[in-house]
Amino acid sequence: MKKAIILVTLFNFLGAGVTFGINIILARVFPYEIFGRINLLFSYNAILIILFMFGFCNSMVVFYNKNKTAELDKSLLNSITNWYLKYLIYVFPLFCLIVYGLYYYYKFSLLEMMFLLTSTLFSAIYTFFASYYQALGKWNKYNFMNISFNILKGIIVVLGALMLTFLFKVHLSYELFLKLYIIYAFILLVFGVFCSFSIIGFKSDSKYSVKDFKKLVLPIGFANIIIGLSMRLDNIIIERFLGDKQVAIYAAANTLALVFPLITGSIMGVLMKEISKDSLFYLKKIIDFQKRYFIYLLGVIVLVVLLSPYLIRLFFGIKYINSIPIFQLLIVTYIASVFFTPIESYFYNEDAKMVFVVKLLQLIIFVGFSLVLVQKFALQGVAASVFITRVGAWILFYVLARKKTYV
Repeated sequence: MKKAIILVTLFNFLGAGVTFGINIILARVFPYEIFGRINLLFSYNAILIILFMFGFCNSMVVFYNKNKTAELDKSLLNSITNWYLKYLIYVFPLFCLIVYGLYYYYKFSLLEMMFLLTSTLFSAIYTFFASYYQALGKWNKYNFMNISFNILKGIIVVLGALMLTFLFKVHLSYELFLKLYIIYAFILLVFGVFCSFSIIGFKSDSKYSVKDFKKLVLPIGFANIIIGLSMRLDNIIIERFLGDKQVAIYAAANTLALVFPLITGSIMGVLMKEISKDSLFYLKKIIDFQKRYFIYLLGVIVLVVLLSPYLIRLFFGIKYINSIPIFQLLIVTYIASVFFTPIESYFYNEDAKMVFVVKLLQLIIFVGFSLVLVQKFALQGVAASVFITRVGAWILFYVLARKKTYV
């Protein structure tokens, strides 16, 4: 399990390095207002991807490993794929309604609307395909699809822009970025189908209960939507009260801080499979592991906070110096997630309804805090709201987990 976590983390870092590099380029090339606009789109992109994914990826991993009868039970995967296809058909009208509301409120252009459609739907389908290999525990193929997600983005968006600007003298603009990203989304979908063609099937097997799957997917899906909203509403609230320039300053800090959630995402990805086998056994192992490494995590937090002024200047330049205190608050939160995420994985498997309730309360408290603090403390108020609500929820999960190990 430890080897799998290390490998998944490594490949996540390699892939996310491309996205990180793209964000640095965008921040340095475009003015504050355009970089802020791009990150506003990315925020809605992330929320709508979760709407399309719902809880199917995580639920597939858990449901497959609890119900499989052979090393590769293709009929089980096909049943889940069939249910997912039906979900996409049902949810698409809701997606259109949401996008129309965004168009009306923000006056999005046709390119921005196309960006939201392709980058959300196609990315969600690709991630679902990758989850086949996560469920099977085929980590080499899973890692390959994860890193390809970002490598393709770098090739098409960055190298495509360089070729068009230097070879064909095309003006580097916001509109060009959107067009390249739309092309990337189409290519990503084709690539995902190609990588998973041998597994993809849509025939539902009657021996697998859709009712049992719904009991698992519904609480996980709603919890994921709540998590997505709580992670992305910060940019939306900032844009509403402070404008695109402040979104850009916050986004620079958040982009750098998001390096650490890559670790937590890797841990979650591996543990969702492993914990489904013997949840209480793995929970005890997780808590024992945390006791040994807690002090080192504190050391990492102190070190990164001290280095934060140099890191912001290095990657984003002197014009983003106001991002430093925001980054310091966010990085404490995100590094803490490395400690708490493994415990959260346990509750995803064993009590998804409780996860949903906790995440819903977390979102409500976050919105309330943010709306008050953003008007008094600007960006620092939003970052403080992120810290208070997420760490509060994690502590609750930790207390509940400790009670489980004493039973």
